[in-house]
Amino acid sequence: SKHAMEYMQLFYHDIAKITAIEFLEMWFKRFPESEHKIHGLIHSFSVHHDISEKYSAFECEFVRSFAESILHEPVKIESTARTIIFSFAINS
Repeated sequence: SKHAMEYMQLFYHDIAKITAIEFLEMWFKRFPESEHKIHGLIHSFSVHHDISEKYSAFECEFVRSFAESILHEPVKIESTARTIIFSFAINS
């Protein structure tokens, strides 16, 4: 899906891995319980949204599409009814 790329282009003219990370931080900061940690090349996000299981499913698919089409990196995703946790490595 190109939706993730099209959506990101609304905010950033230059689509690069660093702007992609900035976008994800912005996208999830709307939830008070979101966290982005960096361990070497691994970026980990944890987002507690308190909305619904369907919303978790939507966010998981959005993140998967985003990682594949923009980051070109595999992503590990876990979710519950109100939380998603995902991580990926950023190789230059």
